[in-house]
Amino acid sequence: MVRSRFVMLVCSSPGGGNSSVVSYRFDSATGTLTESATSPAENPYYLSVHPTGKYAYTVDRVSDGIVSAYRIDSSDTTLTRVNRQPSGGAGPCYVSVNHDGSYVFVANYGGGTVSALPVGDDGRLGRGTTIRFKGESESGDTHPHSAALGSVENIVYVPDLGRDRIVTFRLKRDGTLDSTVIPDVTVPSGTGPRHFDCHPNGQFVYVVNELNSTLTGFEVVQATGVLREIGTVNTVLSPFDGENSASDVRVHPSGQWAYASNRGHDSIAFFAVDDTCGQLDPRGTVCAGGRTPRTIALDPTGRFLFAANKDSGGVAVFEIDTRTGTPCLVSDFSVPKPMCVQFVESR
Repeated sequence: MVRSRFVMLVCSSPGGGNSSVVSYRFDSATGTLTESATSPAENPYYLSVHPTGKYAYTVDRVSDGIVSAYRIDSSDTTLTRVNRQPSGGAGPCYVSVNHDGSYVFVANYGGGTVSALPVGDDGRLGRGTTIRFKGESESGDTHPHSAALGSVENIVYVPDLGRDRIVTFRLKRDGTLDSTVIPDVTVPSGTGPRHFDCHPNGQFVYVVNELNSTLTGFEVVQATGVLREIGTVNTVLSPFDGENSASDVRVHPSGQWAYASNRGHDSIAFFAVDDTCGQLDPRGTVCAGGRTPRTIALDPTGRFLFAANKDSGGVAVFEIDTRTGTPCLVSDFSVPKPMCVQFVESR
């Protein structure tokens, strides 16, 4: 087996001034993880890596919301903050980087806003532009929960959990976001779209819905970026009397499988993907290996899946059966209140 080495970054936010980003060296041939550095951070909730692998960005739940830029040291995997900027709203919950590394996008759950921040050649963040969503009441019920590019150039999708819709923006040359060109996608009331991931063929997008524990597939119209619904499946696949909220979704690098995490049911659901039409075929669920899997991640080779189990304080490691797509728990390691897992290739 070809050995590839990566660095895994975990946002750890236990509070009390002890928050950090923990770095692990990961050997994809053996599944071995070795802790290599702990870098101070300020209550990081989500993390994204620059396409060069030189920089990382976190959204920090402090004051009115902060986005922090870090330089990743290739020798010891420590993160050194190079600058920070306002996130453009309270309760930032998601950050992503566009394909050429020129912009960072932020969803501010509490503030009902989405921001685009320019990125300099040295990884530093410039001042961003912000769009405020309009809620249905004065108190506001709009809650953008993620913001990232799809497969169509300069198209940014924003699932708005509060208003049950997916807003599609076009990133303009001046760095502003324009939502007037492509209509929103509206989903049934009480759905709560949260996070999404793109199929590697670029033709499909999958959105996990927090409030009704479902996963919805969309076809991407390549000429415009418009989303057309394919179908919706449940993420809890057997009778369950407790409360559950779905949290994250990942599509396997092969395009054959999709995975969604459940909080409450505390499980990982997995689905076969028809890469010709995008339909999802439910195959089963496995225990998440802990409580409240807030996010999940696949290593870049697609051999392993990771579940950040926030309330049990650990990250569970699963090896994926290449024939069936089934995640098989192989180990777990302790991380105080893990919020997000991301990978960067070793340099």
